[in-house]
Parts: sequence; structure tokens; C-alpha cells
Amino acid sequence: MIKQLTIDELPSIVVLADKFFAETKLPDKFNQGAIENTLRTMMGLGVVEIWVDQDDGKIIGAAAILFGPDLHTGELTCNELFWYVFPEYRGKTSGLRLFFTLLDRAHKRNAKFMIMAALVDSPSFTSVCKLYKKCGFEPLEVLYRKAIT
Repeated sequence: MIKQLTIDELPSIVVLADKFFAETKLPDKFNQGAIENTLRTMMGLGVVEIWVDQDDGKIIGAAAILFGPDLHTGELTCNELFWYVFPEYRGKTSGLRLFFTLLDRAHKRNAKFMIMAALVDSPSFTSVCKLYKKCGFEPLEVLYRKAIT
């Protein structure tokens, strides 16, 4: 069952966020307080929505989107912040239901564009890119990251 997460329910996705961080081998150290505080603030401003999929009340996946004006055009743009499903629930319908919920929310909030990410090192990179292209998304840019020490 897909439902929108409330601010009070935010701590319930911390385990999921930690698993995502570890699985994707992102650099640095996961900071539970940072993710909770940042998302709490942005949800309070009404610019972030978090959607979860549940199986018998247990969260099995989540996705978040950020709404804001495009820097260059001012058009309302919807940006994916994260999209994660626990490994044991992948290959079923949870990930797709979350993806199409985000797309539906972008339509309902009258976003002009939607931006989705695909982590290059993810095992699902190829299938996610195929899904995006099938749904009309086009590659836009490649991001690079360097630690500043």
C-alpha cells in the first residue's frame, strides 16, 4: 500500500535510508540526524513529499521528491531525492508503484519537468535507465563529485 509519509512518521524511514546509503557505497558516513532534520524542515515548508510502500504495515520502500522553481526558467520542477526498495522486495511491483506515484504527484502539482537520478554503480542502473527512457525521460547531464579536503 502506497501512502504519503507525515513529518511525525519520518523516523520510520531512517533504517531504509541507512541501507540505501550502505548499498550504494556513497562516500562519507551516514548521518541519521542530518537526514531527519533536513527532511523535516523541507517537509514543513511543503517542498518535499515522501511516499512509502508498506506490506502488512512494514515499510518496504520509499521515495521522495523536491518541488521548486528551475533556476534558469522559473518553471516548477520536481526532483527525485531518493527512491529505494529493500532488496527482498525488488523485482515485484513496489519500485514501480513508488515511481509512478512520484510521476503522478508531479502532474498533480503542475510541475513542468521531473528529474530522476540513476546511480551508475547500482545493480539496477541499466533497468532504471530503460524505465526512464520508456516513460519519456531523456538523459540530461552527468554529475561528478570530488571531496574537498
